[in-house]
Amino acid sequence: MDDPTSKVVVALIGLLGSAIWPVLLFWFLYHFRVPIGKMLKNMKSAKVAGSEFIFDRVERLRAELQKTNMVVGGLTEDSQRPEIVEAAKKLLRPPGELVEEWAQNHGADPWDMGPKNWERCVYDLGYGGKKNELVMENGKLKYQ
Repeated sequence: MDDPTSKVVVALIGLLGSAIWPVLLFWFLYHFRVPIGKMLKNMKSAKVAGSEFIFDRVERLRAELQKTNMVVGGLTEDSQRPEIVEAAKKLLRPPGELVEEWAQNHGADPWDMGPKNWERCVYDLGYGGKKNELVMENGKLKYQ
């Protein structure tokens, strides 16, 4: 082989050597994507470099919300005093599924719809709130 041909061969071998690891990694992730996805879905938390990531926080918060609503509902039913009944009704919060459904029906983000829209959502779901006017913009609920 002459000098230019050997330089091309060496360059190609170097390129292949540097490209083989990303290709193998891509193949591995693609080939095992279903088992990896199932494993990650079942993971509740992970610690990486001193930071902890919690993945089941929403479920825990929903469970706490249900307990709170049960206690507050019990206070409301057992009390004869109207001020306790009114205060207990203000503490009740709608379940996340109902809020998500309401937000979908109105084209809003269930986690960030704005305070006035939140009050209207709570009102529409029967958990208190206020009957604020809904402002639509391009078919979606305007943040307010």
